[in-house]
Amino acid sequence: MDKRGGFQPYFLENLNNILCFVFPKLQRRITNYGYAVINQDGRLISDVKVEFEDERFPLQLYHYLATSFEKYKNLSKWTVLELECQRGGGVDYISKSLRAKKCIGVTSSVSKAKFCYRRYVESNKLDFYECRMEDLLDQEPIKDQKFDLIINVEGRSRFGTHTFQNIVEAAENLLKPGGIFVCADYGEMAEMARMSSELENSKQLKMIKKENLTVNVLHGFKLEKKRKQTLGNLSVYGWIRLAIWKLRGHKRNRLETNLRDEKSIYMAFLMKKE
Repeated sequence: MDKRGGFQPYFLENLNNILCFVFPKLQRRITNYGYAVINQDGRLISDVKVEFEDERFPLQLYHYLATSFEKYKNLSKWTVLELECQRGGGVDYISKSLRAKKCIGVTSSVSKAKFCYRRYVESNKLDFYECRMEDLLDQEPIKDQKFDLIINVEGRSRFGTHTFQNIVEAAENLLKPGGIFVCADYGEMAEMARMSSELENSKQLKMIKKENLTVNVLHGFKLEKKRKQTLGNLSVYGWIRLAIWKLRGHKRNRLETNLRDEKSIYMAFLMKKE
């Protein structure tokens, strides 16, 4: 049982797992929160591929980060490494839609690594590895490569400060000179201030830009809820999608409340290897 959330989140998570087992296409490829432009439809990506539409707003966060806050439109000459890539949907999007030359996703979860191996087996520009972040610099073949972009989404809040420190250390060692490390995360004001200070104290990475994405994440919550409800009204399949989205909602609702009440903040950081 999840001691942090009590019986209800534990029960809902297991019910969610059962539904996803029965309806495998409903399994999420992306587990991060979403990003929406502050307008009526929130669209940052106008030509998103059909296969990515159902996870548009979480993917838009990846798009915004991977393009260095919309500075670059095409990554065709870039090699990309995502650390704690979860279910691989974000790095898959970077590979397909941003046309990165080569992408690697690394997760410390055995089950998520197996999911990625099965889901993305047909891609010849995308590889996945299962490895703890503290062992990454000894992991073949990653340890001998240098990357143009290293990305991490919500690693500190999900995996803890120690793991995030390992991620930053990996970025310091595995980026090419001039390469980019970009990350995003959320937390209480004091915690995010500490995160910012720790990043700025890096001896090899220079802080280029940091942005408060709180309003964009909140707008994403609003639009995603509206979109899921519309799908639920259109078909039985859409209703199942809506039901699963609601089952996953206890953590999302808590974060949304904290962001609205200004108890928490969502930040993105862009750094460059000197």
